[in-house]
Amino acid sequence: MSGSHNFSLKPQSTTVIQTRYNMTTLLASSILALTGGSLWYLFRRQAPMMTTQDLPSNVDDCIQVVSQLSKEERTTVKTAFLSGDDFAWMVGGKHFKTNLDEKQHVEATFYMLECVLTFAERFGHILVSRDADGKFEGAIALIPPYTSPLLFTLHFYRSVIPMGIPVPVKMGKDVAARFDSFMETATQHKELMKGTPHWYVQVLGVSNDAQGKGVGRKLMNAAIAIAGKTPLYLECHDGNVSFYKKMGYQQKRRFELAPKGIEDVSTFYYNGMTYGM
Repeated sequence: MSGSHNFSLKPQSTTVIQTRYNMTTLLASSILALTGGSLWYLFRRQAPMMTTQDLPSNVDDCIQVVSQLSKEERTTVKTAFLSGDDFAWMVGGKHFKTNLDEKQHVEATFYMLECVLTFAERFGHILVSRDADGKFEGAIALIPPYTSPLLFTLHFYRSVIPMGIPVPVKMGKDVAARFDSFMETATQHKELMKGTPHWYVQVLGVSNDAQGKGVGRKLMNAAIAIAGKTPLYLECHDGNVSFYKKMGYQQKRRFELAPKGIEDVSTFYYNGMTYGM
């Protein structure tokens, strides 16, 4: 996963968590109400929905644009992320490699991916790769340049609030704290890009059956072709840095995800990566 802006809450008691969630929902609802006749602005896309016919001519023929992934394709992408360390750390902390609750790991990973995929389907673009027989091989989720960071945030909340209280928050104080630390990705994203218009690569996932066949490279090349002269940004954990460097990305910053308020003081590292700047 390249990364995501995550809807999260501070790791407090269940009552406080529910109260803060209700307040967040109320705030979002109030913003919608106050916009009055401009309500449509909060729901419209920044750019029209892309189609396969809109893809640049140098994009591989196996790449297509879809408005939404099927249930099976969704599961395939989510499953691909179970091999990564980031969400395993979120669930298991410093002992995630030796004492990981696999059920929680699956539930948390699937929730995180559902957030970013839903956001991309509503306000971005989903590109998929299929083999000669039409079998799904992988997908990349792209968010076009936003002119307003506030609108970006509102669109993201618009996408994830209907899902209810975040799944990791329900898993206890420690998991909730590590989940909350992922908000650092949003802070670093904003600082590194400093208002520069850019495409945001939210997800790049390849089916376990298609690993090693160049699918990820083809999907990323399509994203680069779509962006043209506009820079791209993504964040990733250490395990994916070498792949993105081979694709021409520069590692701008390695930053720490540091949960607060818990005894497990383990940390995890992410990297801000840019292309074309």
